[in-house]
Amino acid sequence: MGTPWRRRLAGSSGKRLGTAATALVLCVGVGSVAMAGEGTPPARVDLRSGGAWVGSSVGLMTLIDGDSGEVVARVDVGAASGSLVTTQHGSVGYSVNGETGTVVRVDPRTFLPTAPAEVLDRSSGHVSAYASGRAVYVLDDDQGRVAIADPDDGSRMGGRGQSLAESVASSVVDGHGRLWLLGSSSGDLSWFDGSERHDRAGAVDHPEDAVLVLADGSPVVADPSTRTVRPLSRGGGLGRKVCLDLAPGDGTVRFGGSPGHPWVYSISGDQGVLRVSDLDSGACRDVAVSVFPGGSELGDPLESQGRVFVPNFSTGTVAIVDVQDGSVVETPQPVADGHFELFDEDGIVFYNDPDSEKAGVIHLDGTVTPVAKYNPQDPSEDVINAPHPGADELAGPPDTQPAPPTPGPVDPATPPPGDTAEVPQPRDSGPDAPPTTTVDNTRPALPGETIPDPPASSSTTTSSSSTTTSSSTSSSSTTTSSSTTTSSSTTTTSSTTTTTTRPGPPPDRTGPSVSVSGEFTTSDWNYMVAQAFADDPSGVSSVNIHVNYEWACLVGGRRGGFQETGEIDPFTAANGWGFYSNADCPDGGSWGIQGASIWAVATDTLGNTAQSATVRLP
Repeated sequence: MGTPWRRRLAGSSGKRLGTAATALVLCVGVGSVAMAGEGTPPARVDLRSGGAWVGSSVGLMTLIDGDSGEVVARVDVGAASGSLVTTQHGSVGYSVNGETGTVVRVDPRTFLPTAPAEVLDRSSGHVSAYASGRAVYVLDDDQGRVAIADPDDGSRMGGRGQSLAESVASSVVDGHGRLWLLGSSSGDLSWFDGSERHDRAGAVDHPEDAVLVLADGSPVVADPSTRTVRPLSRGGGLGRKVCLDLAPGDGTVRFGGSPGHPWVYSISGDQGVLRVSDLDSGACRDVAVSVFPGGSELGDPLESQGRVFVPNFSTGTVAIVDVQDGSVVETPQPVADGHFELFDEDGIVFYNDPDSEKAGVIHLDGTVTPVAKYNPQDPSEDVINAPHPGADELAGPPDTQPAPPTPGPVDPATPPPGDTAEVPQPRDSGPDAPPTTTVDNTRPALPGETIPDPPASSSTTTSSSSTTTSSSTSSSSTTTSSSTTTSSSTTTTSSTTTTTTRPGPPPDRTGPSVSVSGEFTTSDWNYMVAQAFADDPSGVSSVNIHVNYEWACLVGGRRGGFQETGEIDPFTAANGWGFYSNADCPDGGSWGIQGASIWAVATDTLGNTAQSATVRLP
């Protein structure tokens, strides 16, 4: 079965970071050039095209912008652990410590982590994690236990976990956010829809070799023992058998699936050949592409942007395959040593070595943008929530703070110390002026930064002494006036500063604008692609596309079936989501698709929702 990756992927179910309709701008201290041995400096980037949280065994999570290859943030999520796994839903990152069974959630606005929340006690250290909009699933693969955490704070939901009675052979999360599990010896199937559990005993005859993969967002069982692949229905039933073209007894075969087509990919390490099984047509011998020399240790094939990415753990390289024309390109240099993670986030392929600082982005032409997740000489460098150098010395214990000076006689010509401290000072200007830095106050300061005090929200009256000044300064929000009165024995100056706060705009309580479209992609209308387009001034958080298929049975009249994507990001919704009718009739009778209805519900970043008009196909 191969060495499992520490990052467990949520298929196509999760909404992703960044869309054409909503942009999340994350501000972090800007660095210039990373010296040798240092981590890539954090940068201020506009995450419009996808970002990924990647984990490191030193106890860090790093957010990488996929478009620029920049490090956006580094966050300390706890003690170093070789059992740290990461997952994400949208822009929210989660880390799970397999040794302590705890979950940490990282807020995408402030990059602040929650306190570790225990969801699995006495875990084995071999865990998987999947995040969706409704739950974070934490699975102890060896002990056969599943815990469900609240996606908002990582706290445990639904008790202390559920037992599967055996270790887990394989697991996936489908396009609707359901977790599917295959028992390693019984062949039992279990699936969780949030905290709701379902089971089907003895569903798979040869579970010791079988693998669960996602094809077109739905779970599929690939069974090398029988050399077949079969789709799973929503109720856990096995669909028709489709052939797997592989040599009997080849234990080096790895499997993957297409996110937008009913295709299952298989690649043999012994042969180095990639093949495709088509669940729609039943063909499995139409594609056979030689990717690597035989005898390589390969990882699961991953489709992204119409190409199949294949990791080679023997060489540390990745091949990019076009199954349409059979062309293959390979990264010119190894991206990592040993086993590494390879995954897609928002149409961008990332790699990550959890045991080193190496990570980055792999492009369609085989070029690589490497990223140093941290400085291996000092992993705490540029970490958002690391203790600030000298903070303890600056603050000090309360009882060691210097006492305020004892007030002495007041000199009429000298202003009181407190008043003098509040007089606005002119800002330096010109070529010799010190540099200024504007800091985003929605996150903690990085080392070396100073967060300015917020502007005053109430009027302030200041008295000072002057013998020559009489001036008036005004602006749209601040008026300052001073007057001078002089006599033979005393001089008095009064200065008044008034700040006016203007009311902001009323809160947005309207939902996004949303519309849908769709088309059948096969002549029998069994498959279709639906799209949803959403926009909102505050940004769109998620979109849920709904489809209702209608078909007629030769015996049994008209029937129908409802489907939905679950919460997905607006980028994915606009690019289209594939649906399969799952049409059936009593006693297996013949049927014909009559049409389908499509609508969508979108939610903005303020929590407002709106529903599109319903579109009827054809």
